[in-house]
Amino acid sequence: MKVNLRAVYRDLEQLKIQGATAVAQTIATTLGRYIRQTKKKETYQEIQEVADYLLSARPTEAMIYNGVRFMLSPLKGLSPNQQEKLLLKRSREFSQMVEEAKDRLGEVGFEIIRESETIFTHCHSSSVERIFQKAKEKKKKIRIINTETRPLFQGRITARHLLRFGFPVTMVVDAAGPFLLSASFPLEIDALIMGADAVLEDGSVINKIGSYGLSLAARQAGVPVYIATSLLKYYPDSKIEIEKRPPQEIWPKAPRKLEIINLAFDRIPAENISGIITEEGLVKAQDFAQKTINFYPWLHDKKI
Repeated sequence: MKVNLRAVYRDLEQLKIQGATAVAQTIATTLGRYIRQTKKKETYQEIQEVADYLLSARPTEAMIYNGVRFMLSPLKGLSPNQQEKLLLKRSREFSQMVEEAKDRLGEVGFEIIRESETIFTHCHSSSVERIFQKAKEKKKKIRIINTETRPLFQGRITARHLLRFGFPVTMVVDAAGPFLLSASFPLEIDALIMGADAVLEDGSVINKIGSYGLSLAARQAGVPVYIATSLLKYYPDSKIEIEKRPPQEIWPKAPRKLEIINLAFDRIPAENISGIITEEGLVKAQDFAQKTINFYPWLHDKKI
């Protein structure tokens, strides 16, 4: 069956496929099918163009960008059959790399959380979940507060999963988050732990919209702000395109002439971050780029 690139793009854009690993695997499979159906002597340039097209559906996802670079880097000059086999092999290798990183990250994060603490989190992050999962395995009792995460309510995914783990979970609307973190509210929160979609060269972090305000409130109240993310989410620049989502996600039948800006992400300055929980330990935000050079040198290879 002929691959339908527009349909795959639409599924990625509409978040029918979520998570960096799942998206990278989808792109790899799609590229493999594309190679199989073209059967040309040299298709590398076309593969790159198709990959760029699919990546444009989620422009702020650094791990997907890095995963595709990892998969495509050795394909140039190979036959279509060799390209397809190697592409799928590299896809499996990248998925394993991601899972191993997440597991090590979970162990690092588990050590940071102390018994009976109250942890605040935002949106849905499989890396943050892995930390909580490790805490559950070690029978560490903690309480979790999370946001509903408008407009697509990814916080409900987090809440459902954490309730299955057996944690006490409290959900609040996004707008209440900064006040709960502030010193003005009687509930004591011990740490804010969030995931990341990208960590930029200057150590700033791109995460779900609302993260910036939460980090400001936590910093003012003296609550440590931790980011849980793999070094694989490094983005080699201090600027990245912030994805804008359809306005209909916020108000399906909005009044005519009303402008709606639906930003998917915002940026947390490095100075607001107490530390980044990675597969290589707790890292200062300003040191994140150097750490990736030591652990994943290919992320800095300009030839890829």
